[in-house]
Amino acid sequence: MVVLGPKYEIIKTSKKIDDGMNENVEGDPSTKGTRYVTHPTGALNIGIWECEAGKWSSNHPISEMFTILEGGVIITDSDGVAHDLKVGDSIYIPRGTPIHWNIESRIKKAWVMMPQLDLVSI
Repeated sequence: MVVLGPKYEIIKTSKKIDDGMNENVEGDPSTKGTRYVTHPTGALNIGIWECEAGKWSSNHPISEMFTILEGGVIITDSDGVAHDLKVGDSIYIPRGTPIHWNIESRIKKAWVMMPQLDLVSI
């Protein structure tokens, strides 16, 4: 990812999905990610996230928009509607939304997280 403008600290992460924060974990999905932009106000974070195959349920922890760069994922919402996302597809998930992830093979996504949006009443 190319970032123009101010130089932000690049933060790399990796973790297992089965970390106590998610439910109904199947397989052994693990993630790695890189945060390229953290706005000084905390209002915006931008990065890349990769995950190995697996399934799990969670309440989405933060408001996020992402676009699939590689692979695909089926995200099922609380109404049982399955959203089959492939390369080039984008989705917005508000904080707290209950979803089920189904990743058949490794995926890679570019994401934008908006923590400040979670503090605003709409």
